[in-house]
Amino acid sequence: MIGQKILHYQIDSELGRGGMGVIFAATDLKLCREVAIKFLSKELVAEGDQRARVLREARIAASLNDPRICTIHAVEESGAHVLS
Repeated sequence: MIGQKILHYQIDSELGRGGMGVIFAATDLKLCREVAIKFLSKELVAEGDQRARVLREARIAASLNDPRICTIHAVEESGAHVLS
């Protein structure tokens, strides 16, 4: 995935892996800034209940404003990819 362009993000490097998916460092080509993108695992995307849970958690996290919590700028889908 490194080096690929997905939507308006250029994937730069892998930051980590976990039970929910893989996190990459990327460049937002529209806003010219560095971002972190989480690609959800196929299992989470396939299950409707899990997908709804992930979206609900993203909405809750996006409502928080604290310098110790990362900011969620978008939740997007691109074909087989779900970006968070």
